[in-house]
Amino acid sequence: MPDFIYPVDGEGKTVLMQDIRYYSNKALSDGLLRWRSGGPECSGRFEVYSEACFMAPVKAEPISFKQTPERKQLKGINKVVETAVFDSYTFGLQWNNNKISSNGHFPRYYMDTDTGRVAVPEFKVPARLRVMEFKPAKTGENYSSPQTGSWGNPGPAKGPFYANLADGSRVTYYWYRFIDQPSLQQYRDVWSDSQKSDLQSIVEKIQKGWTADKEYMPAPRDGKPLVSIDRGLLVTPPEGLESGYVPIVTRQEIAK
Repeated sequence: MPDFIYPVDGEGKTVLMQDIRYYSNKALSDGLLRWRSGGPECSGRFEVYSEACFMAPVKAEPISFKQTPERKQLKGINKVVETAVFDSYTFGLQWNNNKISSNGHFPRYYMDTDTGRVAVPEFKVPARLRVMEFKPAKTGENYSSPQTGSWGNPGPAKGPFYANLADGSRVTYYWYRFIDQPSLQQYRDVWSDSQKSDLQSIVEKIQKGWTADKEYMPAPRDGKPLVSIDRGLLVTPPEGLESGYVPIVTRQEIAK
């Protein structure tokens, strides 16, 4: 199998899922609708009192995998790692000290037996198998959006602009007035001019008030982020388009 590696803390734990929250309309929607109707400004922060938010308890099921085409059961995984509930709202993996794999490495090699495939330590694997590698993923075709229809009418306000992403691709994007973006043109004959104006107005208020330096959804109870946003995805509006406009990607290609 591919070499799956997981971050592990000092207690041999890998947290995969934590603090799953379900929100009702009282968490944000009601406040936004009041603001849209002329009421007090909505901060954008999710409410977490009992009627607005429910944090779901979690449970764990034993790890069970089968490989195709024979659908053979993979066995011995639990000697290396097991699913676990660390508290009522935290699910993850508990790693065990053993000879099959070091902590954080999912069992990679298996030996065929009459009852399934059993995990084995790397030193028992033939050298010709240890040096084999999986083929890397293939780069897909370049993507370009259409230039006609909803993409061109009413069309963008400014562009093109370009951004290089961490995956090695380059994107082309344009700035569209929010109400003019292609995905909303399906409603051009459904919404009245007043409804379009109302939507555009509340979006402009949101973009002015809900700035990126504020917290909106509550952070997990503990732990720290393990991922970050690709800086190439964070773009700055041109002068004059700071509110009421959105960047829409029209092409993605391999950067040369």
